[in-house]
Amino acid sequence: MTSVENSETGGSEARRNQERQEEGYDPRRNYESYNSDPLYLSSSDFPGMQLVNVKLNGPNFQKWSRAIKIALKTKTKLGFIDGSCSKPEMNSPF
Repeated sequence: MTSVENSETGGSEARRNQERQEEGYDPRRNYESYNSDPLYLSSSDFPGMQLVNVKLNGPNFQKWSRAIKIALKTKTKLGFIDGSCSKPEMNSPF
């Protein structure tokens, strides 16, 4: 790539970034809003993952319940079991 092409590409990219900033686009804010959405799946979320070390056996329900609620709250998934997670809108990225 020549220096002229490089400066033209860099100029258009800089212009695009300027337009995004004027529109209020902030990639950090968007990442944080995705990360706090209960439908967001991080790379550490998978079906076979062990959330807690406490196995439910009946008499230890209180201990297990507390441990699982803490684990789900940490992963922003508690809303799925307490009913606070609402259905996403049709135009939602999730």
